[in-house]
Amino acid sequence: MHYVLEDPWPIVTICGIVAVASLIALRVSQQGKFLIIALAATAIGLGEFAIERLWVTDAERIEDVVIGLARDVQSNDPDSALAKLTPDVVLSVRNSSLEGQKARDSIAFGIKQTHFDIISISKLEVNVQTLARHGTAEFKALTAGRFGVDMIQSEFPPNTTDWSLGFEETSPGVWKVDRINLTRSPRGFIGIPQER
Repeated sequence: MHYVLEDPWPIVTICGIVAVASLIALRVSQQGKFLIIALAATAIGLGEFAIERLWVTDAERIEDVVIGLARDVQSNDPDSALAKLTPDVVLSVRNSSLEGQKARDSIAFGIKQTHFDIISISKLEVNVQTLARHGTAEFKALTAGRFGVDMIQSEFPPNTTDWSLGFEETSPGVWKVDRINLTRSPRGFIGIPQER
């Protein structure tokens, strides 16, 4: 059932094939039952497509938050990024971690100091624990850009990092990040950025 709600195209495609085959059979045999089958298949396919468009699942909401965070980071918008995090978010990079306001300050500082030319999310996998109202998102991020301020900037070449985010539903239909883990980073990565 979950797969049907996430991806309507297999059912829509099958219904389309059945409808076309039934119309061909109607043309050849002139039997009205094929018209009824064609109409029913068309109605089922359109219904499935409409339900998928109107019904947004929790997994789709979490995916939207991940994509929105990437967009906020690339456009250097720390306020919008922080709005997608819980107040007690935990940030873990390598062997260090920060919680709450310290984590939020570090994230804001990192966003302000880093200018990304590329942020591309791939292999995004979302899991939702419906009863607990928690979820996770794991993905790879291809990034390239510059770190620093004004004339003192160092470029970093394209590299891929692996991330794991934890989510909590803070109100009905609103998912926020409560945990950020960098699970794989490139060599030479300096760790959690902190304002001096």
